[in-house]
Amino acid sequence: PVEAVYSGSLMMLRGIEMSEVRKCDIKFDGVAHDVNCKEGMLFGMQLVRRLRRRAGQSFGTVCSIWVFMSRSSTGRYEFAPLGVQPRTPVVEAANRMVSFVALIMLWSTALDVSFILEQPATSIMYLHPRMQQVAKWFGDKWTEVRTHMGAFGAPTPKATNLYSGHSYVKMLQRTLTAGMIKEMDPH
Repeated sequence: PVEAVYSGSLMMLRGIEMSEVRKCDIKFDGVAHDVNCKEGMLFGMQLVRRLRRRAGQSFGTVCSIWVFMSRSSTGRYEFAPLGVQPRTPVVEAANRMVSFVALIMLWSTALDVSFILEQPATSIMYLHPRMQQVAKWFGDKWTEVRTHMGAFGAPTPKATNLYSGHSYVKMLQRTLTAGMIKEMDPH
């Protein structure tokens, strides 16, 4: 089984629901799916606790505040991934979100549940100190893979990075040729 939690994962669940692979009932709860509140954090930990050993979990955390297009409004740069001071409440909330997700990643690993974190290629979320700690904890097992959503049927090529403490994520690596990209975006 695979459990998808938090923001962007809702799109993943909708894709599964529309596919012929499996039908699922999507229930979105604004509190339970908000990792920045106590209930949402506990919900995420409870989901992991209920998974069988060797199950998988996908995190599609909010990415818009971490990508290059938001750098001027968030003050996030490679040299200041948490944002420059003074930080807006939105930037602070995103920083907390990543800390909580990192904690749930480690909780997953303690329960023998693997995870994948998906982020757009221009995201600098991986530079967040908590993500750096998770990567350091995994050491050589930490795996970062560049893939393209278009290779999986998405309407745009969208380069995407996948992060995991398990090497199976390498099976999701896909590249697109220039011709394939041109077919997807004829402009």
